[in-house]
Amino acid sequence: MDGLIKELELRISILEDENASLWGMLDELRKSDVANFQEALQKAHDQLVLNRLLIKMPTDSSIN
Repeated sequence: MDGLIKELELRISILEDENASLWGMLDELRKSDVANFQEALQKAHDQLVLNRLLIKMPTDSSIN
């Protein structure tokens, strides 16, 4: 019986380590996704600002 309990405790310990490792991997994936999304959002914002600036610029015909 003691041998079985020790074996189960070992298996539990291994599973707890694997669980912690997987949560760490998920956290890294989330951080990576957020970073990628922020980069895409910044590019879209920059493009929007550029487009608005270009719309407001006078053309040759409006100068005369």
